[in-house]
This record gives sequence, structure tokens and C-alpha cells, in this order.
Amino acid sequence: MRCEICGRHIMGKPAHVKVEGAKLLVCVSCAKLGTPEAVGRALRPKAKRAVMAPAVSEGMELVPNYAQIIKKARSDLALSQVDLAKRIGEKVSVLKRLEQGKLTPDTRLATKLENKLRIKLFAPRSEVVTRPPPQKKSFSIADLARMRKRPKTRET
Repeated sequence: MRCEICGRHIMGKPAHVKVEGAKLLVCVSCAKLGTPEAVGRALRPKAKRAVMAPAVSEGMELVPNYAQIIKKARSDLALSQVDLAKRIGEKVSVLKRLEQGKLTPDTRLATKLENKLRIKLFAPRSEVVTRPPPQKKSFSIADLARMRKRPKTRET
């Protein structure tokens, strides 16, 4: 086993020290460079848990007016976008885009918002009213010419 500071072979029992925030296994001569650290569990890397998105039942769907619901609930709780973003662990830009309706939240984000704002963003499919997107009107050049108001000429 080698010292993590000087690289020499460690003779005898290694020292567990913390140097500038890093936990190291060092020789006795390098141990004075850091503060003693507890042996055992503290030095083992913690196993990361797999974070899974909460399951939304099959019959549930995101409500179409989610942007207005989020904005109203946030303002009712007197929270700024910055405060809410910190509370749910998201960027402010994500929250702004949600409130503008430019971003559709995934189930994980929607569940976080539901919990913090005490709102419901998912409803049974039968209750969700789906409206077709508004059709943009297109005009031909002839249509534009007819709509254009021509100034009246004065008769003299």
C-alpha cells in the first residue's frame, strides 16, 4: 500500500487523514499534514440510490392549463420564481418556461411541483378536456388586397 501524498510504501498501520477536504490514506510522516479522520464507514464511498420517477397511473394525464395553475399557486403562496426553484431543486429558467407554457413538465418535475405548491397537475383522462390547437389563418395576396383600406380621394 502506498501513501496518497508522497507515494512511498506505508510501513505499519496507515493513517486516515483529511487534507483540504479530501480523505486520504497516508504514511505516518505525512499524517501531520492533515487532520485525523475516523476509520471505517467514513472512508467507504456511499452507495448511490437509484432515483426513479414517481409512477403516474395509466389513466392520468397532465392538465392542459398547467402553466396558469403553477403560476397562480406560486403567487398565492407569495413565492418568487427564485424561491420556488430553490425549493424544488430546479433552475429558475426551467420554472419560467413552465409558467410561460413553453415547457411541458415530466412526471418527476410535475410531482415535485404538486407537492410543494399543493396542487394537482394530473387528472383522469376522462376529465381532461383536450382542445385542438388554434388554427393559424393564412391569407393569399388577393385576400390582403381586399382587406387593405384604400384612402378616399377628394373630389374637387
